[in-house]
Amino acid sequence: MRTRQWTGREMMRAVVTVATAVVLARSSNGQVGAAALKHCESLGFSTSEDFVTRGPEPPDGNPIVSDGDLLGVEYGGASPQCYICARNSELLKTFDVSVDLGLDSVDVLDVDAYVVALSTELDSPTEGQFKAGDLLVTDGNVIPNRALTYAFGPGAITYDLGLDAVHFVGAPQQIALFLADARQLSRTDWLANPATLQQLLVNYEVDIWFSTEGTWGTPGSGGFLDGDLLSAASGTIVAENKDLLPASVPAGIPVRGVDFGLDGVTSGRDGDPAGIHFSTEILFSGTPSFSDGDVIKAGHGVVTTNTGLTFGFEPLADELGLDALSIAGPAAEGCVSRLTRIGGADVADISLTNGRVLPGVLGINAAVPFGGRIDFQGTLCDDVDRFRLLYRLAGSGNPWQPIEVAPSKHWTVAVDAFFPPTPDCLGTQTWSSDAGGWFDGADYRHLTKPGLGGCNPDLPLAVWESSLAVNGNDKLYEVVLETDVGGTVHTNDMRLVQIDNTKPTVEIEKQAGECNTLAASDMPYTVKARMQDAHFYRYRLSVSGGGYPAHVHLPVAFYDDPTDNVIEVGTVDWNTFVDLQEITVTNLTPNPVACGYTVILTGWDRTIWCGFSYSNNWASRCVGCGHATDTWTFNYTPTP
Repeated sequence: MRTRQWTGREMMRAVVTVATAVVLARSSNGQVGAAALKHCESLGFSTSEDFVTRGPEPPDGNPIVSDGDLLGVEYGGASPQCYICARNSELLKTFDVSVDLGLDSVDVLDVDAYVVALSTELDSPTEGQFKAGDLLVTDGNVIPNRALTYAFGPGAITYDLGLDAVHFVGAPQQIALFLADARQLSRTDWLANPATLQQLLVNYEVDIWFSTEGTWGTPGSGGFLDGDLLSAASGTIVAENKDLLPASVPAGIPVRGVDFGLDGVTSGRDGDPAGIHFSTEILFSGTPSFSDGDVIKAGHGVVTTNTGLTFGFEPLADELGLDALSIAGPAAEGCVSRLTRIGGADVADISLTNGRVLPGVLGINAAVPFGGRIDFQGTLCDDVDRFRLLYRLAGSGNPWQPIEVAPSKHWTVAVDAFFPPTPDCLGTQTWSSDAGGWFDGADYRHLTKPGLGGCNPDLPLAVWESSLAVNGNDKLYEVVLETDVGGTVHTNDMRLVQIDNTKPTVEIEKQAGECNTLAASDMPYTVKARMQDAHFYRYRLSVSGGGYPAHVHLPVAFYDDPTDNVIEVGTVDWNTFVDLQEITVTNLTPNPVACGYTVILTGWDRTIWCGFSYSNNWASRCVGCGHATDTWTFNYTPTP
C-alpha cells in the first residue's frame, strides 16, 4: 500500500486542529440540519480558507465557517442571502467521520433526498475507507479516483491524481438510477474492476465531468493538465484550460504558457460546454482580471466575484478562495416567466454582482454598462393576466419604481389589417402600460404569438428610459419582473443593471482668450489633455484646417493600451493634463500654408447605447458609440 505524504497545507490543518481542539469540537459536532440543504439548491460552494462569520448567526450557533462546510447564496430579494447549508461533518455523516476533512468539490444532486456528490481535501481517518481523490456521495457511494481516470488508459491510474472538481451530466432520474447501481460496489470492488464505472455511465447515459489535482502524460498526446475538464464516460477532455479562459489570458501548455488549474466546476445537466462556470487555482492580473475565488463563465470572464459570494457573512477578508461550486441549471419542465435579454444582451452574459455585460462578450475586454432607452425581452407564461417591470437603487431597499410606457409615447405595433380578409400584419395599433406600469398579459400574447395572429414576436416586455431613473442616470439598479396570476402577484426575476448615461468629459489643455502660434520648428507638437468616464473606452486625435482634407492620427488609443496615459476611467490623472499623441500639420500636406488649424479630440465610453423608436417598434444598439469632443485652434507659421 502506498504511503501518502502530507502537504504543508495538510500539516498546518493538523496543527490548527490540535491547537484549537475545543473550538473545532463545536464546529465538527454542530448540526445545521437537513432542511438547510435547500439553500444550496441554486448555488452552493466552499471557500479555500476558514473564517468567522459576522453576519447572521448560523443555526448551530457556531460562528466559525470551515473550508469544509457547504455554503449557499440565494438571489431574488432586495439583496443576496448567504447560508450554511451543511457542516462538513453532516456531509460525511454516512461515513461516520466527525473531523473536518475539507471540501474540494461538490455537486448538489437532490436536496429532498439529501444527495450530494463531493470530494475532500484529506483522506478518511479510517484506513482504506476513502482517499482525498475519491468521489463520495452522501448516499454512501465511494468511487475511487482511479476508476474516474481509468478511461484515459492504464497509465492514468498508476497514481491517485486527486479530485478538484466534479459535475454530473444526464437526466436526474438516470443519475439516481446510476447511483443506486453504483452503491452496490465497494471501494475494493471498484479498484479490482475500474472499467465498471465507464460501462455503468454508458449504460445509464450519464457522465461525470471532473478535474484532478495532478497532471498526467503530455498535453496534446493523450495526456491532460490539472486545469482541463475531463469526462469519465468517454475518457476525453471536455474542455481544455486554454478554451475555458478568454483568449487574452495566457492559459494552456505548452503554447500559451500557464495552466491556471480548475478548482470548482458546474454546468447544466444537458452536457453543453457553453454553460460551464468554474474557478481557477491561481489569479490573473491582466485583462480580464480574476482571482482564484471568482466564478468565471467559460470563454468570457467573471460572473460573480468572491466577495459577491461571501459578503453576506461579513468576513474580515475579501478573498477567501473558491474550492467547490454547484449551480443549478434552468428548470427543464414547466413555464417560468422571466427576463431573457436586456438591451440586446443575454441575461447569462450579464454579471450577477455588477450588472454589466461580461468582458469579451461584446468584443471589448472589459465590463460594459447600459444607457439610453433599454428594451427588456422575456418569456411570459400563458396564465399571466398582467405584468410589469420595476426598478430601484441596488441594495437600497427603496420603494420600487414602475417602468411605465405612457400612451403619450405612441408605441405603435403591427396587427392584421383585416382587409383583405387574410393575415397580413399591415395594420397598426398603439400599445402602452397603465400608470402603474402594468401591461395586459392576454393582449401581449395576441400581439406576439403567431398562432394567435401576433405580428410582433420580438415585442419587448417594457422599455426603460434609463436617463430618467429616479436615483440618477449612472447608478446600479435592481430590476424585477412582476406577474399577476389570478390576482396573486409574483416576483419572477431580479436582475442587476448598471446604467451609464453620462458621456465622457474631454478637455484639451488650452488657455481661454489666448491664441497660440506654432511654427514648423514646433512640429510635431504633443497634445496634452484629460478625459474622464466611469467606463472609458478609447480616444482619437485629428487635425484640420487650411482647406485640406482632415487627417486622423493613428493608432486609435484604447483604455487597455499599456503604452499610453489612458486607463479604464480616462486619463491616468484627472487633476493634470497628460501627454497624448504628437500631431503635425504636415500630415495634411507636405507644405501647409500659414493658417489657423484645429485639433479635435474625441473620447468614447464602453456603454451599450440603446435606442428605441416607439413609432416603428424598433430597437437599436451601439456598443462604444457614446462620445464627446473638444477642440483647440492655433495659428501655424511655416518656416521662411
